[in-house]
Amino acid sequence: MTYFDNAEKQYPVEQILNPPLHTQKEIGIILEIIKKNKIKSVVDFGAGTGRLTIPLLRNNIKTTAVDISSLSLKKISILVKKINKTKLIAFSDIIPNKRIQAFVGADILHHIKIDDYFKLFSQRLSRGGMIVFSEPNFFNPSWFFFVTLFLDWREEKRMVFSTSLNLVGKLKKHGFSDIKFTGLGLLPPIFFNRLPVLARLNYWLGELPLLKYFAYRIIISAHLKTPFR
Repeated sequence: MTYFDNAEKQYPVEQILNPPLHTQKEIGIILEIIKKNKIKSVVDFGAGTGRLTIPLLRNNIKTTAVDISSLSLKKISILVKKINKTKLIAFSDIIPNKRIQAFVGADILHHIKIDDYFKLFSQRLSRGGMIVFSEPNFFNPSWFFFVTLFLDWREEKRMVFSTSLNLVGKLKKHGFSDIKFTGLGLLPPIFFNRLPVLARLNYWLGELPLLKYFAYRIIISAHLKTPFR
């Protein structure tokens, strides 16, 4: 928890209120999936300082923000007041003990024991409920260099399990179906924010049937047909 309470490790507030173009693309895909499936209420699991929570609220989606960092949750509450939205149901360090329509998250699955939490998600989701997560893809070699140069392998060690093949396998194991994933950029999208043509080309390459397995990021979704008892 100390790691995530460190302000230097938290997603910058200014980028939450005014996301860079590559983050806008990521959030746009997540919101498109949520709206397509007529999801009205979600749990933002591993909400951090509100990278997804704030866009969800801005799109009038009822959101429960869950995170182990009390400092992050305090920052979310401040941001919610800034954007003057009232759809935030609660913020807590535990998952609500009730049926949930959808779990969403970004950059969180590689910090947890996936089997334990996919089982928990399957227990808490309502019939037809779903998950939508955005994760780094360890099949893309950029992440090895990024973590080595800028992050801490002791905290990011589970990233080696953050691949489409592993996540799809785990979801099937815990009763999920209709599993879909898309690749977000073949190369780090941040490099192309000022080059719209190359940015579009990079996203197109990341979505191709074979290349998406090696995309920079994965956005994965799945439905639970029958809640776990």
